[in-house]
Amino acid sequence: MVTEERTEEVKRLLATMREWAQEQPDVVALGLVGSWAYGKPRMTSDLDVALLTEEQEAYLEGDA
Repeated sequence: MVTEERTEEVKRLLATMREWAQEQPDVVALGLVGSWAYGKPRMTSDLDVALLTEEQEAYLEGDA
């Protein structure tokens, strides 16, 4: 079972990621995958996302 607090934390993180992705001209899509996407998360579940971009190299180099 996932607490309401954990659910809200994930929602805030997703909103932040969505806002960031909308500002990136090279981002084609940002998708939620895994247990949160399937509606079966646990308290220990991480947040899995898939990023589709036209500039793959920019996301594979460095920490920025």
